[in-house]
Amino acid sequence: MRDLAADEPRVVFEVESPSNTTIDEVERLEDFQSTPTVQQTVIVSQTKMRARICTRAGAGWRAETLSGEEAALDLSALECALPFTEIYERVEFEPPAANA
Repeated sequence: MRDLAADEPRVVFEVESPSNTTIDEVERLEDFQSTPTVQQTVIVSQTKMRARICTRAGAGWRAETLSGEEAALDLSALECALPFTEIYERVEFEPPAANA
């Protein structure tokens, strides 16, 4: 099996999980963002077309939440954009629950 670990990652992706708590996510983001080479972190929802992208901005981070079919991640650290239609290409979302 090929080793997929990067020595100097520039972008880190994480998929939201129902088992993740807010504290888990905050701790992981802090770990990712403390790595000097990481320029962007992306948390992708698995239940709807939504992602949160954090981009290193000087000594801090700028966060942006994007959603919908027309959205695209601006991965400036990789000099490319990634449309949500490609991220979610084979994902089938459950229909919203009907109000009883």
